[in-house]
Parts: sequence; structure tokens; C-alpha cells
Amino acid sequence: MSLIHYKVRNAKDASSVTFEGAFISLSSLKQEIIRQTFANSETVDLDIIDVQTKKKYEGDDTLLKKNASVIVVRSRASAAIKPSKYPNQGGGGGGGG
Repeated sequence: MSLIHYKVRNAKDASSVTFEGAFISLSSLKQEIIRQTFANSETVDLDIIDVQTKKKYEGDDTLLKKNASVIVVRSRASAAIKPSKYPNQGGGGGGGG
């Protein structure tokens, strides 16, 4: 099991997202953080910033390596992500029947 450590700016405590494999996509990370932290929000958009380099991750298909530490900043919702009520369904593969 792999981890990404994150801290929401202005939050007291840090948290983590667990996932399988060596990498997680930026879009998957955002969805999991929204599910864990902003579950009551209708729409949320997040900026994910590398703790060491202070650079913002761009592009939903960007891969973050396991054990990375990031800062999460809630931003203005331009193309906001809605929290999924069913996080294990939709979008992630599958095959035709």
C-alpha cells in the first residue's frame, strides 16, 4: 500500500491518501482528498503543490510518486470536481462485455 501525505493549508493536522502501486494521478488524488476532506461541498477545485519545490501540479494525468508530500489549497472553482458518492465506480477502466 502506498501513501501520499497532504496538508490542507490552514488545517491543523496532516492526512494521507492510500493507493495501490507506485504512482497516483493528480485527478485521482484530488478526488480522494475531496472525499476525505470536503465531503459536504457541492463543488470544489483544489490546487496541489509540492512541499519541496513549491510548484503547483498541473494536468489531471500528471503522476505523483508514492510517499510524496503536498499542500492542498482550495481554489476558485473554474472546472470544479464534484465529490463522487460512489468513488469506486466510473471512469477507471473496465472492458466491454
